[in-house]
Amino acid sequence: MENNQWRSPEAPYWLYQHARSIFALAGIIVGGGVCLAQEYLFFPPQMKRLLGWLIMLFIGMLGLVTGNMVQALYREADTDPLTRLGNRRRFNRRLTEELQLVREFEQYSVLALVDVDNFKHINDTAGYNTGDQVLVRISNIFRRNLGLHDSVMRWGGDEFVFIFHGSSAGEGRLVLERIREQIHDDPVIREVTISAGLIEIKKQMTPDQVLNQADCLLSKAKQIKNSIEIC
Repeated sequence: MENNQWRSPEAPYWLYQHARSIFALAGIIVGGGVCLAQEYLFFPPQMKRLLGWLIMLFIGMLGLVTGNMVQALYREADTDPLTRLGNRRRFNRRLTEELQLVREFEQYSVLALVDVDNFKHINDTAGYNTGDQVLVRISNIFRRNLGLHDSVMRWGGDEFVFIFHGSSAGEGRLVLERIREQIHDDPVIREVTISAGLIEIKKQMTPDQVLNQADCLLSKAKQIKNSIEIC
C-alpha cells in the first residue's frame, strides 16, 4: 500500500468550496464597473441605470451557475466512478481532517481497511463485469451502515477504507460485523466475504502511521479470511 498517497497535491479546497460566492462577487464588481461606464454613453439617465442593473444581474447569475458547475466537477473528482463512493483523493483529505479533530477535541475515531476476500478469483472465474457488480452491491451495503458523520471510500481495487467518527474500536467492529452479516444475507453476493483491519486513531499519530498499522492488521485478517483484526 502506498501510504504517501495522502500527500498528493490537489487544488485548494476553499477555492471550490466558495466558488459560487467568488464568481457572484466578481460579477457584481464587473457589472458595477460597466454600470459606471454607462455614464459616458449617450443614453437617458434612467436607461443607463436600467442597463447597468441588468448587466449586473446577468453577470451575477452567470457567476452562480459557473460556481455550481465548478463545485459539481470537484465533487466528481472526489468520487469513484464505479461505486460512487469517495475515492482516494477524498480519503486523503478526510483522514487529515479527522486527525485534526482527534488532536483538538481528544475524541474517539476509528479507521478500518476492508478487503474483499478472493476477489481476483471472482474476476477470473465469473468475469470482470460480475466483479464490478459485486463491488457495487457491497458498496451499497457499506453506505447503508454509515452513521451521520462516518465515511467510506474506495481505496482502490477491492479495498475500501472506513472512518468512524466519534466511535470506539469496539463500536466500529460492531458496524463491520453487521456489514458481514448483511453481505451473507444478500441473495446475490452471499458467498462473498470481507476481511478488515481496524485501528483507533490516536492524536499523536501521523497519516502514514495510521495506515501502516491498519494495513498490518488487514494483512493478518486476510490470512484467515472473513475476519476482523482490531487494535
